[in-house]
Amino acid sequence: MHKQQLTPSDVFSANDNLAYLQWNQEGCFCIRTRASEDNLPRVVQVSDQGDCLALTPPGLAVRTRLHEYGGRPYLVSRGTLYFCRDDTQQIMQLDLQHRNTAMTQTGHASALTPDEGQCQLRYADFCHDSLRQRLYAVREDHRGDTVLNTLVAITLPDSNEPGDTPQDEGLVLFSESDFIASPRLSPDGRHLAFVSWSHPNMPWDNTQLQVLTVDETGAPQRCITLGGMQDGAIQQLQFDPSGRLWFLTDVAGWWQLYYLPCLSDTLGQQGAVLDISQAIPFYTPDQDCASPPWIVGQQQFAITAEQMVACTTVYKSRWTVEVISQRDDPDSIVIADNFSHVESLACHDGRIRMIAGTPEQAGALLEYHHGTLQTLIQPGLLPATAQSTPTAPAHITYSTGTNANSEIKPDCNPEQAHALLYLPEESTAKPPPLIVTVHGGPSSSAKSGLNPMTQYWLQQGFAILDVDHRGSTGYGRRFRKRLYGDWGKIDLEDIIAAVQYVADKQLINPDAIFIRGGSAGGYAVLAALCHSDLFKGGACYYGISDMTTLAAETHKFESHYIEQLIGALPEFAERYRERSPIHHIDKIHSPVLFLHGELDKVVPPQQARMIYQALKPRIPKCQIMVFPDEAHGFRKLPNQIKALECEKAFYQSVLLQHEGKN
Repeated sequence: MHKQQLTPSDVFSANDNLAYLQWNQEGCFCIRTRASEDNLPRVVQVSDQGDCLALTPPGLAVRTRLHEYGGRPYLVSRGTLYFCRDDTQQIMQLDLQHRNTAMTQTGHASALTPDEGQCQLRYADFCHDSLRQRLYAVREDHRGDTVLNTLVAITLPDSNEPGDTPQDEGLVLFSESDFIASPRLSPDGRHLAFVSWSHPNMPWDNTQLQVLTVDETGAPQRCITLGGMQDGAIQQLQFDPSGRLWFLTDVAGWWQLYYLPCLSDTLGQQGAVLDISQAIPFYTPDQDCASPPWIVGQQQFAITAEQMVACTTVYKSRWTVEVISQRDDPDSIVIADNFSHVESLACHDGRIRMIAGTPEQAGALLEYHHGTLQTLIQPGLLPATAQSTPTAPAHITYSTGTNANSEIKPDCNPEQAHALLYLPEESTAKPPPLIVTVHGGPSSSAKSGLNPMTQYWLQQGFAILDVDHRGSTGYGRRFRKRLYGDWGKIDLEDIIAAVQYVADKQLINPDAIFIRGGSAGGYAVLAALCHSDLFKGGACYYGISDMTTLAAETHKFESHYIEQLIGALPEFAERYRERSPIHHIDKIHSPVLFLHGELDKVVPPQQARMIYQALKPRIPKCQIMVFPDEAHGFRKLPNQIKALECEKAFYQSVLLQHEGKN
């Protein structure tokens, strides 16, 4: 049977994404986003057989807009679902103990927080305090001239009945930093731990672990900061039943797992302090155990009741899940070592569940029990007419920068970079055209999991080169921070060196190379076209063209990130100009397709409009498409399909023009 090619509609219509797993005595829950439901995220409950029951009504999206990128938007505790509704950003509560099918379909939730209009109050990363009937949350307040991020306590009503709920915007418990994440309450209810950081740091640069002591009424008594953190960050806090506080930190160069002894014992003494030297290293491989916390509420390790810990590691785009004993002489069991990503981990009743993908399957809900790994939910399948064994990538490591022509060394040193190379199945006498893809961040990473869009381009006859330039995630803190001060310079060196590497091996057609990327990857598209004639064209999704303007206009979360990546203004104003494609349009000779969202607060659409208007008179094949109902990243199915159709037509047009000249 001849395999039918994927269409742009197939690429996105198959979308079925799982995220934010929770599994405990309350049950198993996650967020499920399906193209068949207009890509609106809903909270679902998962049975032991993998059946899903939607708990939130159709048409109501569950999502937080905290930091614009979002994070964990729900919590189930004591038979009640707390969730953030996307359209107002209010926290809603839904009684699950007395629900029925009709309630689930029509919605029977009541609002805990007020609707201030225009999503001015945003909440995320909830923690339930059953002793004091409160919900702790991170709040982002957009009502004033300055956006304020605080830790708040929201009083819960005695009744779950709609209409009986007094709305409470939250009592501020902590406001002494620019950002807050991961509030977690100790088992005895005496200590509320959380992570804080301030500009110009991002949450993977330098952060603080704070522990707030609260009295019987919940009033804050004192706040202690973990000392000794000279250079490092902390993320993903979890208390175990004994009161030990577990967390991931990259203070030793990799995201590794540590814990602090029971805080009630440690802080119960007069004049007690906390210091990183008191933290006990538990799992310290020379690999990252997590990805950078772009979003709040990630969960990439889990503690079992049997004195075991499940933890992830990632290196060179390959994720592993291990179970490690907490005994004095710990041993470990590798559950699987071929994952392309692991989004969530949770443990309950001697079993481990995870949302993970491989090059052959999209993110699935898997369960590990008694040495067996089974699939509970397998979403994201390609259409039956296009089924075949997906093309998996080869991971390549190559020298770059000043070492561009040197021999590759076996260890990961900062003057090497990485990429994933996909080659199409169809073999022809001539090597295939190439699409170079550049991830966002710029501290994100290339993903080797099953991606329908990658398979689509392969079926169109393109090779794909997905670059992990210096500054990417998955290679340790030193490699990630190598980009600081050099964004727009060494990442371009790595992109160009990757293309030259595969071209020298005659794996691709050097006269038919394109580049695509979104956000920071969109910036890389424009910068690469400024500094290299390798590329015949580029697709720039919500990319940056003017660094100085971006520094003045972007949202709070990343408003000082550019200081780390390039330098502080006004001292480095000339460097900003030098790294901004808008000031080098005379060096761009290839056409660009610009795709942007009118509602984008991260990279405002004017970034695309101004460089398009400057390029169009000289390069008529430049095109722009701005979607009025999209923000930073396209969520609506018709827009996703239209963007991909436009991108394909753009590449075909450029190739035809090039072939006509030859």
